[in-house]
Amino acid sequence: MPVTNFDKLLDEKEAKIKELKDAINSETSLKLELLHKSNKVKLNPDKVKEEYELSKAPTEKQIQAYIDEKYPDLTNDYELAKQNTSLIRKDLELIDNRISFEKYVLQLEMKQ
Repeated sequence: MPVTNFDKLLDEKEAKIKELKDAINSETSLKLELLHKSNKVKLNPDKVKEEYELSKAPTEKQIQAYIDEKYPDLTNDYELAKQNTSLIRKDLELIDNRISFEKYVLQLEMKQ
């Protein structure tokens, strides 16, 4: 049986699903690392208070600004990982649409 465009699309979908799983793992790992570091800062807000020379406890926005300033690479990597996961999901959706189209074409060919 010859390999059809439909078969190629199924192989492409399988590869894209693996890529999505890897991207989700990467995103989750970065999210957990960022969350861990954020929690450390939130549990010890005195560092933020000292760094910004505040007279009272820092607000949530000040704490978040401190985290973004202290861990810019991690914050950026996490944002990029989220965007990458989103793009892969869109690619997978496009592949699904192409598969649906190929199914439709095969059904039309079978009717003739």
